[in-house]
Amino acid sequence: MAPVKTRLRSLDGLRGIAAVVVVLQHCVLLLPQVSWAYFGGRTDDGWPAWITYSPLHLFWMGTEAVYVFFVISGIVLTRLAMGTNFTWRRYYPSRLIRLYGPTILSVLLGSLIIFFTVDKTVLTTRWLESRHGFYSLTDYLKDFTLILGDSGRIGPLWSLQYEVLFSLLLPLYLLLRKVRPWIGLVIISTLIVVGALIAFEPLYYLPFFGLGVMMAQNWDVLVARATKLLETRAWVGWCSFVAALFLIMSHWLVAAWVDSFLVRAITLPFILLGVCVLVLLAETFSPLIRFFSSRVVAWLGLISFSLYLVHEPIIIGAAFLTRGAVWAVITAVVLSFVVAQLFYMFLERPIHKFSQKLRRGKST
Repeated sequence: MAPVKTRLRSLDGLRGIAAVVVVLQHCVLLLPQVSWAYFGGRTDDGWPAWITYSPLHLFWMGTEAVYVFFVISGIVLTRLAMGTNFTWRRYYPSRLIRLYGPTILSVLLGSLIIFFTVDKTVLTTRWLESRHGFYSLTDYLKDFTLILGDSGRIGPLWSLQYEVLFSLLLPLYLLLRKVRPWIGLVIISTLIVVGALIAFEPLYYLPFFGLGVMMAQNWDVLVARATKLLETRAWVGWCSFVAALFLIMSHWLVAAWVDSFLVRAITLPFILLGVCVLVLLAETFSPLIRFFSSRVVAWLGLISFSLYLVHEPIIIGAAFLTRGAVWAVITAVVLSFVVAQLFYMFLERPIHKFSQKLRRGKST
């Protein structure tokens, strides 16, 4: 078996942009008129409707950005498992340290910020109300383990639960490589739609990783064919890119006209298609490769996990202390990037290096 290149630089950059989108989402959700739409309500009038149900939502569609994380994780871990030196004995401790190390440290940091900021005042936004309250011992236990769910005190941790579950269940996911692609797609799409209809989150979120597994199994062929097509037909790349973005935000575009709980389930297959096309374009379409590999975007990719973990308590703390003052939120966003860089340098990177040594079987 030939060595498999597991590091896909453009996908690192895409992950960095997705993390920034999540940060922007949490800033926008400080607006009461907009946050209501994320908790079963509607935003029907004026500028809140425009930024919620129009292509402007592209810049803060945080939930869909997490779907990108899930698909990329499926690709990266599957390609890792396809490598020549891969062993399950080294994979599990390495992967769990990689996920739990930064997460536990971010929970300690976040709970400290929450202790000194939350409850200083009350704000009329559904999103802040959902983050209301201090950490209890049970909350710490949930967020330190994640298997049975998170405490809800730090929002981004909900997705880490599924990252951990996927990492543990990777051998089962790899069985998808034994079925025909179209059968795998039917299975994954069915599970996701059924999960959305019955509101059972594990059935809804875990199959997303399966898409990445299937893409990874055929990655070299997909990349070769897409690259050959796009080399001489740039217009196909741009049209595919625009179509992918519209597919990814299709839930919010349809929700502008249809007020039904079925909208999410109906649009999910289109969202998934858009995510997969975007991920493939990031590694095959030259303009996007250059963008996602550029210095600033590459830096965002480098700190993306740290940024994802630390930003929300900082933004929420600033909002509680200043009643949502714009200057405070902007300052909090800038501070989030600074803290993320420091968190990456002094905490995440050493943990990552240690986990890599474990995976490669190196003791020093």
